[in-house]
Amino acid sequence: MLSGQLISSLFETTLLLLLGRELLELWRYRPSRILQRLSFALLTAALLSLLISPWLDPLFLPVLPQTIILDPITLSPRSGQQAVSPLISLLMKGYLVGVCILLSYWLISLFKLLYSHYHATSVTSARWHSHLHELTQRRIRLRCHSHITGPMTWGSVWPVIALPQKALNWSDAHIRWALQHEISHIENHDWLTQQLGRLSCLFFWPIPVVWQLYRSMCQEAEVAADQRALQAGAAPAEYAAWLLCQARGARSTAGVALAPTSSLEYRLRNILNPRQGESDKPKPTFLMWVLLALVISLPLATIQFTTLQITHTPQFGDAAWRHSRTVEIAEPGAALLKKLAAPLEEKTIERPTAPPKVDRAPRYPPATAPP
Repeated sequence: MLSGQLISSLFETTLLLLLGRELLELWRYRPSRILQRLSFALLTAALLSLLISPWLDPLFLPVLPQTIILDPITLSPRSGQQAVSPLISLLMKGYLVGVCILLSYWLISLFKLLYSHYHATSVTSARWHSHLHELTQRRIRLRCHSHITGPMTWGSVWPVIALPQKALNWSDAHIRWALQHEISHIENHDWLTQQLGRLSCLFFWPIPVVWQLYRSMCQEAEVAADQRALQAGAAPAEYAAWLLCQARGARSTAGVALAPTSSLEYRLRNILNPRQGESDKPKPTFLMWVLLALVISLPLATIQFTTLQITHTPQFGDAAWRHSRTVEIAEPGAALLKKLAAPLEEKTIERPTAPPKVDRAPRYPPATAPP
């Protein structure tokens, strides 16, 4: 039963994300923040459908027929028909092993992030704090760590911007570019959306389109943050050159880094050739995208694809004996009777020949005798 629900959920999620990917391909010239939020809504809907499906009454939708042969005497399914296939059992074990590996990797990355947070020192530079208060009124903590190669941010309720040691000597223009970029991530809850996206990839790792949407979501979030820095007055060529310098030695972490190497080429193309429509127009809030994900997840969690079971009861005769199982007689003396009857079954009993004709004596008195 559990394997059937999981296979149905993977199948539904694949159909949804394939449709979403085609929609994103049609909207590839839309603003990057819209594309990022749409990818987030699709991944979150897949995750919510898997989590809330046990609490909803399923609506079974038969897809493929399945014939179940009933025993002609007991009218119950034959033994072995309802057992799980060995291949399905092996695939389930492989799926669970993959989930455990990805879950452990995700937890280790979060532990490293927590370790870096508690071993970092507070930034005391007056320039950094003055620029931060000019750009936002939100309370954001500035931390400095020696093992960080570039600025990054994490947290949604109590956000943190972590800086490398070399960032304390940056010019005022570079400080504003870095803060504009990281504040954009904080205001749009990019760290939270990326963690939810990683959870979706964790549970739906056999589906390649999940990883494609997660990568697209991260890329569009970086492009949107870059556009905010450009709209604040940064020159595209200078900003691209500075971003390329920050990407040297960058490593993958659980935080939202300034210049991850995986999306650098895509970001540089959008910096030097920005899309049309990237502006400060009001866009749907984060809560509206979460509600959209919940609305999409409800039908996914309710509908469950299953097989249409067709029962078949064979009639007595040759067909019945082919499908029914042999019934062994276990009565006392049955083995002895079978042993005694074996010679008789092998021997052919011939029909006796007719006895020879015998002339009988004439009836007396004869029927033609006179009275």
